[in-house]
Amino acid sequence: MGDLRRFSSLKHLAGYVGLAPSIYQSGVNSKSMGMNPRCHRLIRSYFVEAAWQAIRTDPIWH
Repeated sequence: MGDLRRFSSLKHLAGYVGLAPSIYQSGVNSKSMGMNPRCHRLIRSYFVEAAWQAIRTDPIWH
């Protein structure tokens, strides 16, 4: 990820790693679409794999 000071806020960092939700807005309509597809792909895949590992090994997540 490099130097974290390059992100001006936590919102920018969350958007970069894909934790900020993608939102579609048109006029008065608004729809939340889950993880942002424009995030860093490698970091996103790490989060997905970590989630699957948690589901497999932790009975609370299972």
